[in-house]
Amino acid sequence: MFDQDSPGSWWKGEVVETRSFGPSVASQFLMGVSFYSGPGGVKNVAKSLAIFPTSLFFTGLPFSNLGNSGAFDNSNRTYVFSGDIVKTWGKQKLGFGANFEHTHWNLSVDGWSGAGFLLPQSLLAFYQGGVDPAHPDTDFTRLSQSFPFRTSQRIGSNHFGLYGQDEWNVRKSLSLAFALRAEHQSNPVCENRCFARLAGPFELISHDPKQPYNQAIVTNQRQAFIGTDHIEWSPRLSFAWQPFGVAHNTVLRGGVGIFYDPLALGLTSWFFNNPPLVNSFSAVKGNLTPRESESLFKDVAASNTAFVKGFPVGETLADFQHEVTNFSPPGLTVPQQRMHSPTPFGNLEPLALLKTNLDGTGITQSVGPLKALAGNAGAAAGASSRRFLIITDVNDPSLVVLRQANL
Repeated sequence: MFDQDSPGSWWKGEVVETRSFGPSVASQFLMGVSFYSGPGGVKNVAKSLAIFPTSLFFTGLPFSNLGNSGAFDNSNRTYVFSGDIVKTWGKQKLGFGANFEHTHWNLSVDGWSGAGFLLPQSLLAFYQGGVDPAHPDTDFTRLSQSFPFRTSQRIGSNHFGLYGQDEWNVRKSLSLAFALRAEHQSNPVCENRCFARLAGPFELISHDPKQPYNQAIVTNQRQAFIGTDHIEWSPRLSFAWQPFGVAHNTVLRGGVGIFYDPLALGLTSWFFNNPPLVNSFSAVKGNLTPRESESLFKDVAASNTAFVKGFPVGETLADFQHEVTNFSPPGLTVPQQRMHSPTPFGNLEPLALLKTNLDGTGITQSVGPLKALAGNAGAAAGASSRRFLIITDVNDPSLVVLRQANL
């Protein structure tokens, strides 16, 4: 009943046409599509939750976790079009090309945080029903639970790139390649306008507790971020040298350039899980049994009921605390911004994508937390983009920082 499975199916198809126009010009056109579908979780969420209606985690205690029932349906479709043309002209080979990629991501989730996560501080707190009466301020149980307005979302993004390249045979044993690439990655969009975020950057908005929640949070946003970099320029240089001449097989290769990681659509889940679209609350120092007349579950449910009712009419924190004694403010995730150019919110620059400088050996030259995540650029980018908003410090563009702010 609680076994979880995650079968996945993936397929990909491509059509490639290569054509030559005389002895010195050739072109290639590629059209491709890929599809991934990966449902997972328990087979029947309703039956699993009927047996054990929440999730219980014994962190640091000699017991296994219980429950944690949920299911998801994750699908991803990608369409790719690219074209390249190459012309040989004396000692030079000139190349030009363009590519376009559209990605469509569907995600549906049921259970898990919607059923709540219980975390007793100790075995004694669990035995006493949620709170150790001898130490109620330090030995208690915490419940975190979400109340989603919608359980499925459809997110899309586009990526467009252009490049030009000149490969120059300086002599028989030495060739140099110069290239410049320009890329545009769109701000991810939600089909149902499912994004919500603060009215401005966290550091610059009003922190007055008398401010109505519906003035601090903007809802029904089609785009995930306030802004993204419009064009990313990528100059690149490489060489190939046969130091002992063309009669020998030894070849030294190297290069330097700027490469950009694609913006992972998974980052957008932080913003379609924000209130009032998904209300997440925490409660402590209460009864951990869901069906008791007084419990942590009743506390977070009361906070959600008050928030759903009061958000549209402009209620403040004081209003909610007056209505619900143990009101828990909802959790909110916001992006960190780079300080640079003027905007209505102050000196800001749109959210930056991960910028990684590489040398010819593929060793990352990034600075900061990425080094702790992985030892090479590809692994670092893959590991970080699933967990953090990635920004650069304008005072030191080589410094990559990863930051998440929760209210």
